[in-house]
Amino acid sequence: MGFLEVDQIFILWDRMLGFESVEILTILAVAIFVFRSNHILNISNKLEFDELFSDLSTIKVLPLL
Repeated sequence: MGFLEVDQIFILWDRMLGFESVEILTILAVAIFVFRSNHILNISNKLEFDELFSDLSTIKVLPLL
């Protein structure tokens, strides 16, 4: 939970409680990969991959879901 902003965590929890399912987490994870797919294709080593996903503070949950 340390990767998202607090308001985004609340939105995520709201959706999980509303749909009574943790599958929302899977959908969000896939959406993040799709959202960053262009960057992923240009990565040449593991360090770049780690850096790409180390800061998710700019991710907005609702548009991705």
